[in-house]
Formats: sequence, C-alpha cells, structure tokens
Amino acid sequence: MAANTVMAVVSGGVSAAVATPTDRIKLRMQAQSPTVLYTSLLNAFTTIVKTEGFAGLYKVRSALYYSLLLTSARELGLRRSAPHSWPALSCLCTNL
Repeated sequence: MAANTVMAVVSGGVSAAVATPTDRIKLRMQAQSPTVLYTSLLNAFTTIVKTEGFAGLYKVRSALYYSLLLTSARELGLRRSAPHSWPALSCLCTNL
C-alpha cells in the first residue's frame, strides 16, 4: 500500500507540474482585456518567463498544486488498496 501511495503522490506531482503553468497562462490570457498583452499561448509562455522568470509560471498556484497532489494520492492509493484490504468495498472501487 505504501508503494501505491508513493506512486500516486508522484503522479499527482507530475500532473500538477504540468497543469499549473497551463492554468496560469490561461488565466492571464482571459484577464488581458482591454489591452492585449499576449497574442498566443507560446507568446504568453515566453513573455511570462522573460519578465518573471520560470517561477512566474508557478506563482500563487501552490493551493492547486497541493490539491492535485493530495487528490491523486488519495484516489489512486484507495483504488489500488481498498479491494485487497477491504473485500466488502471491492464492488465500489471497481466502478470508480
């Protein structure tokens, strides 16, 4: 069970590492009216990295990062361990 939980945390971390910058770029592009600062996704990415550094893609998104990480750990860890640890719950875990 520990190995499943560790792998779930790792997968949650990877998904959060990918989702956080894309979410940041999306929010910046949505909030850019009335002046247009970014013309495309690539332009937004390069502009943010040039002006704020690579860490600018991860600013103020730690709550998203940790929620993805913990949700993934909980969901994947339970789906793997519950049917073996608690046979009565196996019917519930197969439909998740």
